[in-house]
Amino acid sequence: MANVTVYDLKGTVLQQLKKLDIFNDPFSNIVFHMPDKHGITEQFLKKNHIHIILLVDDFSHVLCYETIQSIHSRFSDISIILLSNSAAYDDVRKAFLNKVQDYLVLPVDSNTLKNSILNIEAINVKPYIDDVMRNKIHAMIQYIFDGGNDILPFINSITTQIYDNPQRSAIECQLAVEQVKHETYHLMTSQKPWVEKFLYKGNYIDDSGWKNKSRHDIERELYIHFSELCWIFKKYNLIDDDPITYTAGKYIILHIDEKLSLESVASQIGLNPSYLSYIFKKTLGIGFQDFVTDVKLERAKILLHEPKIRVNEVALILKYSSAGYFSKIFKLYVGISPYEYQTRILDFRNLRNISSESLYLHHFNPLHN
Repeated sequence: MANVTVYDLKGTVLQQLKKLDIFNDPFSNIVFHMPDKHGITEQFLKKNHIHIILLVDDFSHVLCYETIQSIHSRFSDISIILLSNSAAYDDVRKAFLNKVQDYLVLPVDSNTLKNSILNIEAINVKPYIDDVMRNKIHAMIQYIFDGGNDILPFINSITTQIYDNPQRSAIECQLAVEQVKHETYHLMTSQKPWVEKFLYKGNYIDDSGWKNKSRHDIERELYIHFSELCWIFKKYNLIDDDPITYTAGKYIILHIDEKLSLESVASQIGLNPSYLSYIFKKTLGIGFQDFVTDVKLERAKILLHEPKIRVNEVALILKYSSAGYFSKIFKLYVGISPYEYQTRILDFRNLRNISSESLYLHHFNPLHN
């Protein structure tokens, strides 16, 4: 049973939502709770066991995101679906960066809202993750964090536990996989927040709708996603060799969408710029700016996972002076253009044309080379 309420300062969207079929069906497993005269108070949320809040963004963006942060800080088990009139990429991206579970563009119909709510409920319940599965997930995450070379045995162990249960249907098996992906994403980002810069959320929490997939296809998908992460950690674990490169490196990764310079980073961590440059060269074998470029391009690859994003938007997010210059640097390091890379990622997602060569195309030279 999904207990749902609406936070709408103006009240106009609330009146529209009250008329939707899903909130007027006595046999529905979605229960709508109308806010009382005191609004959505802590007492109201606890009394009605609210699972999901439909939060209306009326373009008072600051207030909207302050509300999201307040809900997350006080009620970590409540999910948020943001309802907005804007379909702009920057607004959608900001919403997911603020950890909303879904983003729907108004006006919204019953089926769209119902699918969103049921998808969130299916993920949150997590009936398929028992103690044995949880231990397997933790072991796999630690292996990824250590930059392991062969993630396949961990994937096979997880999928074998899921699919070898004769009482589960194919749909239930796929739901179990989705919950494993969601749990993996949550655990990784909670343990190492900086890793979120190198995760495409759609690989772990799929909001695009239900798609039937075979076990073989699912295992290949997991292999692609987790192999990417193993490579990232193997690459950037090198900064752990020195406390200065560790502090500076993590700061760079967390702030990679900003304009960074040797002087600005050195100032943030309280070091002389020349000394910071010397330590980077000594520990990693590359210069400070080369490291920043490396991180920007790995981040660019994650942004290019989004099918609708354009190359010039990626360049703008990463603070490159122009899309042309960004494309030139990307091709120099990666070997293909950003557009070609985005096309290859789409092939990965559709499970076409995957080979051992194309899978590791994005693995340009490690930092010590």
